[in-house]
Amino acid sequence: MTWFPGGTGSFSYLNNQGRSLSFPRYTSVALASIANGALLASSPSLGGNLYISNAALKVGTTAKPNACAAINPQNQAAPSPLTSANDCNVGTRWQFIELGGDYDVTYINLYSIPLSINQGSTSSAGNLTPQQLTTLQGYLGDLTGGVQVYPANSQHTTRFVRDIAPANGGDAIGSFPSFSTYIAAAFNSSGLATENISNQYSGNTPATGKTICSGAAFAAQNYSTSSVKYLGNTLTITGNGTVAGNFTLTGMVPAANPPAGCGNPIGPTQCYKQTVTPTDLSNAFYTAVLSYSITGPAAKACNATGNTVESNGANDVFAVAVRDFLVGFASGFVGSTVTAPPPPLSPPNPPASTYGMMTSQQWSNSAAKLFTGVQPSSTLAKPSYNPWGALVFDYFGSSVYGFQYSDYFSGPLGNPLLVVQPSIPLQLVIMNDQPPQKH
Repeated sequence: MTWFPGGTGSFSYLNNQGRSLSFPRYTSVALASIANGALLASSPSLGGNLYISNAALKVGTTAKPNACAAINPQNQAAPSPLTSANDCNVGTRWQFIELGGDYDVTYINLYSIPLSINQGSTSSAGNLTPQQLTTLQGYLGDLTGGVQVYPANSQHTTRFVRDIAPANGGDAIGSFPSFSTYIAAAFNSSGLATENISNQYSGNTPATGKTICSGAAFAAQNYSTSSVKYLGNTLTITGNGTVAGNFTLTGMVPAANPPAGCGNPIGPTQCYKQTVTPTDLSNAFYTAVLSYSITGPAAKACNATGNTVESNGANDVFAVAVRDFLVGFASGFVGSTVTAPPPPLSPPNPPASTYGMMTSQQWSNSAAKLFTGVQPSSTLAKPSYNPWGALVFDYFGSSVYGFQYSDYFSGPLGNPLLVVQPSIPLQLVIMNDQPPQKH
């Protein structure tokens, strides 16, 4: 076990000799040396990532002989899921849970060691059998024909070390099925899509370095769009925030050879290009990240020169409008002809006849289906939703934070986050998977 703290708080544990020890930061501790496998947390709001691995984590690169060293507070870095990164942990199975008031197991970045979290009678995942987990391994690996499985093509022959998720982007994302057919079907000849973005923003505090806006853009307000348009490789989302006023967001992607000083989630316009190809858009649905420029009163107030771009990591009202746009495609709502759930629906939105006509607020509060449930005719070759997320959802449901946007849903689909209660033991379960039968 290895803890990468992201905030305040600390762990302690009893070793097998009965001594109480502080659980070290950025240092791997063998589970066998922790009596009863029990960690004691100083606070339920403890922050950071807790890595579970089948070997101690290391730091360094396999490209340099003898460069791999045990992780420690003076020499530490999170392991990379990408095989191409030459990370010293390339042959190690690892998975992490996120800590911080509500705990979640994440399969967004990769799938390696299946985990669940329980507290009292509340469980973050169902009791999956080893055979179910083995079948899931095979299905996830098949999404890329075994290309993003390590070792390659091992999903049906042995217990793989990891399967890399499309959210990692880079070389990994190009191996996954494209959304291009879905994109072409969703937008008409005028470039307009039927995507009813209308929702509530609860407000936020601007995070330094993550946004180009402040004030009205971060005030609690309702927001909606009047147009979602994709024509000639140009994406524009036009709408209104009841405090921020009218706005137009223009999709951007990082330039192929950006100049010095470029970075995310914000940067000058010369770091980006406005041409968003279907591949770029497909990648955004997988990674849950899209950059955009902003025009409108609230943008002028904090970006007077108009030459800065942000991404939906800014968490302002523009970011949540972009999030809703991405959710609609990644979950399969856009263009769905499946009958929508009956009332009651969250006012003031009227009942919708189909999932495709529901508002983004109704997706969040009232959706009872996702993925194949709203796009039953979709195929692996021509997906109308995120197929990685669909497989994780098929097996784990919404009771584990396992795919992008799962924390967006709070209605019939359930809440995927386990809110930690003080003084009640939290149980982390390493589920019992098994190698597939060779064939």
